[in-house]
Amino acid sequence: MIRFALLLTLTACGTRQSPSTTPDATPVVEADAAPATLPTGDRTQRRPAADTPASPSSTPAIIGLLNAHDTADLPDRTTLDAHDDAVGALVWIANHGDPLAVRARATRLLGQYDDESAVQTQRDAVASLDAHPILVASAIRGLTDRGLTSDDESYALILKREAETDARIVAAVALAKESISIE
Repeated sequence: MIRFALLLTLTACGTRQSPSTTPDATPVVEADAAPATLPTGDRTQRRPAADTPASPSSTPAIIGLLNAHDTADLPDRTTLDAHDDAVGALVWIANHGDPLAVRARATRLLGQYDDESAVQTQRDAVASLDAHPILVASAIRGLTDRGLTSDDESYALILKREAETDARIVAAVALAKESISIE
């Protein structure tokens, strides 16, 4: 029973069983050369794709801030601006970061910046039909934080998501509609 549990644990950790055995018929277990995940404390992190652009130097520090236990503890713009290329790091995290909660937080915090890459990253998340609902809702809330007007291109994208069935997106769209400034 212990061997079976150990084998399951090793299999889940990115190992595979070799067909070779030791003289006492105990299977030899070898680690894969490149596991699919990288351990990060009690979490796992996806290995970036080969074509993923290099992250800005401040990315690890900002990821640390985004890993706050509570959303009330997330950094404000002043804290983020203390890091070199905070916008670039947030954009990189929003597009390539892991886990999903960190990506969503980065996507929302981009709403604190008027930088075109920040706005475009949020718009891309709202427009994407493949994006996870958490990312879409975070992008909508980030665009709402920025301030929307009725003739804003971002608001038009948000309205296209009005018929969604996911409660997170529905709530974010409702918030955006409530906060609209008529111009």
